[in-house]
Amino acid sequence: MRLVEFDQAAPEEETAPRAEGIANLLTVLNSVIAQAKNDDSEPSISTPALINMVKNTGVMFDYNALLDAYESNSAVNNLVKNFSKETVDLVGSSEDEMGDGEAGNGEDSGEAVARIAKRVANRNIG
Repeated sequence: MRLVEFDQAAPEEETAPRAEGIANLLTVLNSVIAQAKNDDSEPSISTPALINMVKNTGVMFDYNALLDAYESNSAVNNLVKNFSKETVDLVGSSEDEMGDGEAGNGEDSGEAVARIAKRVANRNIG
């Protein structure tokens, strides 16, 4: 194998751990949000604790990786309200999830399901 072939293989090896780190970060963030919903509390975690949780999944992860994931990944950006070196505040409170007039959406979706079911039944009959 030539030196050029080793040089070309290096970027692929760096991309896989970064992608795995982001996937593991998303899993941890979703877990923290779910736990906060169960506890009926604001979803927040200390930054060092979050970093350690991601590190415990077996990937290299630090504050710079968290910053990079926040800036480059829309899924991470959608889950994190704001963060500092001390804390990470996550989306998930009732104010974050409910927009104006969203309470009526449950009824509208129920009506939509009933309408779709009626159409399917009519197609099967005719």
